Amino acid sequence: MIIPQLKIELDREALARYGLTPHDVNEFIETALSGRVVSTVIQGQRKFDLLVSLGEEDREDVDNLQRLIMTLPDDRMIPLGAVATIRRRGGPNAIQREQVQRRIVVQRNTTGLHGLVSAVGDIRKRLAPIE
Repeated sequence: MIIPQLKIELDREALARYGLTPHDVNEFIETALSGRVVSTVIQGQRKFDLLVSLGEEDREDVDNLQRLIMTLPDDRMIPLGAVATIRRRGGPNAIQREQVQRRIVVQRNTTGLHGLVSAVGDIRKRLAPIE
């Protein structure tokens, strides 16, 4: 089965010109698309990770991704598109395995819910018919 994917090609000459490494750009893209925990929020006895990432609409728009601003080692700024070309492509769906069993990750946006317990309950209810 073919699924939509982003193909990101790094321009190694441009990276060298700007003093960047592929790791720098990959880390920047990973933060934008997958998010990165930047702090912990404490409410009474409860702790929550504070995750920074782009909104879903921005992650889907290739032009917006190419316009994302990266800070260079010398504090100048450039758009991501100056060092990378991003295209939307179809690619194969990967089957992940863990201990010889297929594995799938289920995620849920908890915005508007009454906490993590509600989100987990909602996920379990929706998965019950296929378990």
